[in-house]
Amino acid sequence: MNNSDANKAQSALGRAIALWNQGRDISFHHAQELREDGYDVAALRRFHFKLAL
Repeated sequence: MNNSDANKAQSALGRAIALWNQGRDISFHHAQELREDGYDVAALRRFHFKLAL
């Protein structure tokens, strides 16, 4: 399994947390996918978003 395959295998939540931990935002489509799965995207972002230094 290469890095690309590993990224595809992660859940939408796992991908979002990884991006927020890097100080990056997720796409609208990604946020919509999380909302459809029942997640409070704003609350998750507040908790996981890290400012890039």
